[in-house]
Amino acid sequence: MRRKQIIFWQTLPSPHQSAYLRALARMLKETRIVAVFDRDLDSTRRTLGWAAPDLSGVETIISPHSRAIEAIARQEPQGTVHLFSELRLGLVQYAYSASRKTSALIGLLSEARDVGGVAGHLRVAHSYFLERRFRDRIDFVLGIGHLGVNWYRSCGYPSERVFPWAYIVEQTNAVSEHADNCNDQGRPVSLCFVGQLIDRKGVDLLIKALAMLDIPATLSVVGDGPLRLSLERLCNRLRLASR
Repeated sequence: MRRKQIIFWQTLPSPHQSAYLRALARMLKETRIVAVFDRDLDSTRRTLGWAAPDLSGVETIISPHSRAIEAIARQEPQGTVHLFSELRLGLVQYAYSASRKTSALIGLLSEARDVGGVAGHLRVAHSYFLERRFRDRIDFVLGIGHLGVNWYRSCGYPSERVFPWAYIVEQTNAVSEHADNCNDQGRPVSLCFVGQLIDRKGVDLLIKALAMLDIPATLSVVGDGPLRLSLERLCNRLRLASR
């Protein structure tokens, strides 16, 4: 009997994936859940505080050689779904080329590229024409967030094949306890951003939104990047330094 399988082809292990990968492995007991990574966590991610995610129950493969990639991509095509995070780089591109020669379902799971400014419009045009060779063979797209959905539709993927997906992170006991107390009368709402301080993260919008709130709230920003000084100046200008 052929066993169904879902194979995720990713650049590196991520805490944004581990929770739902484990959930799939737990819920779909008769389905093989596989995560194939081009490389392990790099020093840049570790500096940002990333740690090796918990992938219990998920079959993980890191940096396979080309023959192994082809073997994985072509096995049991009738019951296989391949999900790719990127179609133009390294291992993922190689695996996509191998899997498209089979009858397996092929999906794309990714976020939007930065669409800000003139460079953003050029990226849309670049992707629209570059991905012509991919669109007809992609059976579905899971766009991360509404920006991801809009991005892939603007790149020419049919709307009926583009579905919203979410950013998913691990939940700790501390988060659960805080959520239970959020409705306490008079208790300030505590917001937190963790990530790079770059344009496409939109931290400036978060800071401006904080200034517009008419309820007690604080914001903690954890991260670094080229926009750090300008964001600090924005906080001072909006008189939010104490919040």
